[in-house]
Amino acid sequence: MRFLVLDDNPDDRLMAIRLLSHEFPELETDEVFDRAGFERALARGGYDAVVTDYMMQWTDGIQVLQLVKSQWPDCPVVLFTGSGNEEVAVEAMKAGADDYVAKSPHRRVRLPLAVRHAIERATAKRRLTQVEADLQQLTDALDVGVFRATPEGELLSCNPAFLRIIGQRTLEEARARSIECLLWPPVDEVRASERGHATTKRDMEVCRPDGSRVWARVSERVRVDDGRTVVDGLVEDISERRALEEGLRTRTLELQQADQRKDEFLAMLAHELRNPLAPILNAATLVRYKTASLADTRVRDACMIIERQVMTLSRLVDDLLDASRVSQGKITLHPEVIDLGWAVTQAVEMVRPLVEARRQKLVVQLPPAPAPVRADLTRLTQVFANLLNNAAKFTPQGGQIGITATQSGEDVVVRITDTGMGINAALLPRIFDLFTQGDVSIDRAQGGLGVGLTLVKQLVEMHGGAVTAESEGAGQGSAFTVRLPASKVEAR
Repeated sequence: MRFLVLDDNPDDRLMAIRLLSHEFPELETDEVFDRAGFERALARGGYDAVVTDYMMQWTDGIQVLQLVKSQWPDCPVVLFTGSGNEEVAVEAMKAGADDYVAKSPHRRVRLPLAVRHAIERATAKRRLTQVEADLQQLTDALDVGVFRATPEGELLSCNPAFLRIIGQRTLEEARARSIECLLWPPVDEVRASERGHATTKRDMEVCRPDGSRVWARVSERVRVDDGRTVVDGLVEDISERRALEEGLRTRTLELQQADQRKDEFLAMLAHELRNPLAPILNAATLVRYKTASLADTRVRDACMIIERQVMTLSRLVDDLLDASRVSQGKITLHPEVIDLGWAVTQAVEMVRPLVEARRQKLVVQLPPAPAPVRADLTRLTQVFANLLNNAAKFTPQGGQIGITATQSGEDVVVRITDTGMGINAALLPRIFDLFTQGDVSIDRAQGGLGVGLTLVKQLVEMHGGAVTAESEGAGQGSAFTVRLPASKVEAR
């Protein structure tokens, strides 16, 4: 520590230094007793504190205080005098003295602590000033506008980003323009509000002086500072974000409209494809019957091929039409309490010809007791038939397909497994998406439009259930699990 001690009485200077040495053991002091010495000390500088007498032959403590503070504003100055009174003490404190200590025997012992406290206060003040400077520098560098205003809209302070957002160059220009439009709640509500420190957030369009407009997100907090009500706020320019959101909304609407047109087209396409199928099937069946007695079986065999392909195409068209109807909300379920095993049995019988034609083994396990479920029998049968048909289609000849129905707690569970080609890990998360297929060349060979699993998921969810797919990967087979709420009412 290095102190400057000013007193033209050598005994008083020595007394002051001795008192200070008890509190500051490694103290260094410069003693001043005339004007020339004081001027040299001012030029030298580097003091942690100044202790000065009030009344000296060549000056007084107030002048010393003023000169020191003008050169070193943060340097603590303590008046240590025996010539002052209460009025002098008040004058010194008003002039900026950090403390005032009398030289009387009972009071002079307070000098070391007075200097210590003055240094601590000065240190804390410097730190606070540095923090405020750092905070101001940070605020000035922000892209977000920061402001303080009165509830009436008078701007008190702001950062450069705020000026940029509202289209002003300086704080003075901004003050000339009321920003009451940025404040919420209005002044009368602020005065009447009992909410205290509530924070409000809102988006608004700000009109700049040049006529341009920006969208801003304004966050405000009403508070009381030094007895007056102020509004502290943040203003963020969200024009670009707003434009992106508007573009996203427009694009979403366009996609929704395109999706609707797609559904309408699929429905129309399915109807147009469906209309000629029945006559073709009937004609092929008629030709087969008419040629049954002929020795040449080629026509009869050709008719059977036509019939099988027409029936396959009919199922594809039905799936396409149903998927379109579900997307448009045009399918209505007719639920009733049924036995889960009955829906599984019907689905098995529907796909049995395909399974037998491919010489596959089909293992069916039904629950030992009826498992009631509230469902549309036709649609639930369609779900299981689609999954079984999918399993048969992607399982090689001689492979195995299994379907197991069980009751698990408050749910009924149907699990369809196969030893087929499996599902690629990259495809698994999208397996239920419309028109999603794996290896296109393989799928084309097996047939299908990629709508069957989508329809399964939609119908299961319409029943309040869920369907999941599992596979260890290509060549590892697959498993589909349908979980539906069990009914507490027995099936009739």
